[in-house]
Amino acid sequence: MALQFSMKPTGWFHIAWSGEIAAGQAVPLKYFGKDLVAFRSEGGELAVLDAHCHHLGAHLGHGGKVHGDAVACPYHGWRWNTQGQNTLIPYQDNVIRKPLRKWNIVERWGMVFLWHDPAGGPPREGWELPDIFTGIPELPAAEAADFYPCWPDAVVNKPGEPLHPQMVQENVCDSTHFRHTHGAPLDPELLWFRVDGTRFRAAMGFKSPKTREIALRTYALNPSVGLSFFVFDGRFPYRLVLSATPVD
Repeated sequence: MALQFSMKPTGWFHIAWSGEIAAGQAVPLKYFGKDLVAFRSEGGELAVLDAHCHHLGAHLGHGGKVHGDAVACPYHGWRWNTQGQNTLIPYQDNVIRKPLRKWNIVERWGMVFLWHDPAGGPPREGWELPDIFTGIPELPAAEAADFYPCWPDAVVNKPGEPLHPQMVQENVCDSTHFRHTHGAPLDPELLWFRVDGTRFRAAMGFKSPKTREIALRTYALNPSVGLSFFVFDGRFPYRLVLSATPVD
């Protein structure tokens, strides 16, 4: 019998690349079965709101225009600021008090992460996103400037992939798939696996086919379901972000 995993998990999820949303631009998004609008104010502040204007339901991400710190509905010009508040109805003096839902986001390393809780709660204590450059205890701190940015040249994207985000969690200690899936000459050795509070952590050793000694170590840090930071400690010190975000 197939396992019935919920597609409404709790945690931080990657939803966009910072470079996709310029100052003064609004873009449509859809995740967790919800229509969203992401827009960046003219001053550079990024916000993600529920997409549909409270007036007649027009989608703010399709044709919405940014004015200062607010996005204007493409239908009748109602404006909604980065806090989700209605700030202008062009043909009357008063505004409405009911805000659009403002989603909690974190913008880091050129990526945008959104907090999702099916119960609607705020980000939980202890679930903060670690720093991929300084948050690996076994490795010295690195500088982001020493690495190529992910977007737009290093992005591998598979839209619509039928993958549950829990698979990203299980991958953190799956040492036996590297030979069959990625073409590794030998199965790497799972050196250790730990659960630190809300985080899964693991280290693997990849052996040289010639010496049978460990020639490369990798460290995985999973801060949330569907999100993994993967670091290569070897000749080429890659740092990867692996993510799976439910669309619907």
